Amino acid sequence: MKDMTGNQKSLELHDTVDTTVETEINHVGIIKEQIANETKFMEDHIRSKVDHYKKYNAVGIFISVSMMFYVIQKTIFNCFASIDLQYDIWSKVDMLCAIVDITVLCFF
Repeated sequence: MKDMTGNQKSLELHDTVDTTVETEINHVGIIKEQIANETKFMEDHIRSKVDHYKKYNAVGIFISVSMMFYVIQKTIFNCFASIDLQYDIWSKVDMLCAIVDITVLCFF
């Protein structure tokens, strides 16, 4: 290549651009590798936490069923007793919590 004066231009600029492009390509490769490593680490970490959680899943379901059983007992009592037990706010909350807990523990 010749410049405006007719002198031959050096290839220094072209070499610098090539080196910069190669460096950027290497950085992209390193970043992709780091992302892959972090993704694998997170998947392994989450998998181990889920396995740990599964140990306590049955206990959570049992506690939720017992909360529902309490409200069911109160309903059965009210059907056959001459005096009705009122459904206080805690009975309603117990039933709601039990339904939500069982749904979450069994299906998610």
